[in-house]
Amino acid sequence: FLQALVKIHKEYGSIVRLWIAGDLFVILSDPKYVEVILGSNKWIDKGVIYKYLYDWLGTGLLTST
Repeated sequence: FLQALVKIHKEYGSIVRLWIAGDLFVILSDPKYVEVILGSNKWIDKGVIYKYLYDWLGTGLLTST
């Protein structure tokens, strides 16, 4: 898997958009872009699975942003 990501980075650059099964995934390989995303909760989405597990997980540390 890691080798595939390295190949994608070399071929397409430091920001790559992938559509997998109808969902958009963005791969960032430049630390300055990763810092912008991880430094703000505006861009963090818990995803589809979270919606299904919310009743079971509740609002604890595991599910906090």
